[in-house]
Amino acid sequence: MKISERCRAYEQKFPFTPCEGDTKVETNTKGWSRHKQYSIPNSIRNESRMFWCFGVSREIRFELACRKYNKKAKILTFDPTPLSQQTVDSANRGNYKIEHTPKAYDTESGKTLNFYAIDESLKCYQLDKPKIFYNIIEVETINLKKILDTHGPNVDVIKLDIEGRWYEMLKEIQDLKLQPIIVLVECEMYIGNTDEAFAKLDSIVELYEQAGYTVRTNRQLRNNSNCVELCFIKQGHGIEL
Repeated sequence: MKISERCRAYEQKFPFTPCEGDTKVETNTKGWSRHKQYSIPNSIRNESRMFWCFGVSREIRFELACRKYNKKAKILTFDPTPLSQQTVDSANRGNYKIEHTPKAYDTESGKTLNFYAIDESLKCYQLDKPKIFYNIIEVETINLKKILDTHGPNVDVIKLDIEGRWYEMLKEIQDLKLQPIIVLVECEMYIGNTDEAFAKLDSIVELYEQAGYTVRTNRQLRNNSNCVELCFIKQGHGIEL
């Protein structure tokens, strides 16, 4: 079975978010909205006070939409790709007040590692060395413990698209006993051993369910996508699923 087929089968294990199918409508009748590919309850988007967003590159529509509806939140982005700084700087010229840290997530903070571009556009980089790459830059790493020490533990929304480090970050969230209301994640299943990646994803789903989260498939990706997109929603917030 192709990786993409395994991803589609995995997505079918969980109900879709209420935004599934609303490809052109920002808000639906169940009080959810979709910004780019990320579905989020309006109440969480509008009332949260802290967002941690990892992996923006040149795609920041989710963060801009959240700022549109939430003027008081602190929105922090983390991404060392050169495009990401340009993206945030451009947004902030429109007074979006997004705080950017040009560092790559890893389990240990303060390391200097190679970051490999996996496409010619230089949009996507990863820490794991691929067979083919188009550029290398050196980046400094940061982990959640360091961010917690700087900004405190009270984060409401965590969004991550970090090219292969999803397992480590999702596990660190629980290891640190953080209590985000929602976690939005893209899981790349093509980096490293695919069987191991799906086994890790199973363990993450179990970990979050035990911690009181409901699991939903965030959207049904293109049929040829080798990623699984999920959201973990903390139970007890009156959110219609």
